[in-house]
Amino acid sequence: MRFCLIGCGNIASTMHAPAYRAYQSAHPDFHPVACCDVMESRAVEMQKQVGFARHYTDYRQMLAKEKPDAVAVIVSETAAVEVGLDVLRAGIPMLIEKPPGRTSEGTAALAAEAQKRGVPCQVAFNRRYMPVLSAMRARAPEKIHLISYELIRYARKDPYFSNTTVHAIDAVRYLANADYAHVRFSYWEMPQHGEGVCDIFMDCTMTSGAKAQIRLCQMAGISLERAGIYAENHLLLGYTPVWGGVDAPGRVEDFRDGAAPDILTFEPCEVFRSNGFLQENEAFFGALAAGKKPVPDIAAALNTMLVKECIDRRQREFHLDAGWRFGARELFRAPQRILHVPLPLRIGILMKRREGWPCIA
Repeated sequence: MRFCLIGCGNIASTMHAPAYRAYQSAHPDFHPVACCDVMESRAVEMQKQVGFARHYTDYRQMLAKEKPDAVAVIVSETAAVEVGLDVLRAGIPMLIEKPPGRTSEGTAALAAEAQKRGVPCQVAFNRRYMPVLSAMRARAPEKIHLISYELIRYARKDPYFSNTTVHAIDAVRYLANADYAHVRFSYWEMPQHGEGVCDIFMDCTMTSGAKAQIRLCQMAGISLERAGIYAENHLLLGYTPVWGGVDAPGRVEDFRDGAAPDILTFEPCEVFRSNGFLQENEAFFGALAAGKKPVPDIAAALNTMLVKECIDRRQREFHLDAGWRFGARELFRAPQRILHVPLPLRIGILMKRREGWPCIA
């Protein structure tokens, strides 16, 4: 497999690069042929770090010359749509970092292009591949009553904190194996720390009927992410090792029928393994090699992006049936909101909505 990387910034160099090295050591037919970044110094460093044969500063030139079998797009959300569309139009399978665009319209454009050209894609929501959360989902009963998730950070003053909280939003979908049907939002604004800085609280109903409570705090005292799955006489508590933090190396506590918990622990390891970066890359490359569909694809990210967008707009409520991508009235009467989403994709999304759209594999 001839592989190219677009974007050699911090996440690419600290998390994806060691994942590529680990994957290559186990798969000698994996060939990192070229990497690209607008800052040549970063591309040069990535070339040395992973062992790419060549480096570029123009990704279009790289794609034309190298003709890769797969591409990873690890760029900012503001550049993701333009770069992603170019990769898809070239017909190259793509792993794209989260979020796939700043807005749901951009995500829809990527989904439409992928469907139009039949190009396999995967969105890098690494929480779905984090061993702690994977173990929780594997142990979860079929009928879930409630999911709790808290994403806590400290000294985070970025106004678009939703680009981080999207992890929690998508993780809850993954654990519930369902989409968001209804969400009520409340906000604790902290203008003294800068524009857009606030804590976010979400009360959710999923398409499965399960409830979810999500707490997103960007100016608390520690960085951590913890999850809970509540069912009849069954409780799962997950302590993720996010960024090698206080709960590393992670554990799952499985309580049933009042008995002492079965505690699943994990061996200490590098962050790119414990946080799911290796596993998501393995899943992407493995799916391509097996001729299977990578998951989650870009269309599966739409529900996550619609809910994330509510936070950006400080909306108080989200209704699935009122969302422009899932409601028939808006899908067919507001073309200015759906950009180039073709009619077949709109119809397909409506059909999935009627089926309950469990977008998660």
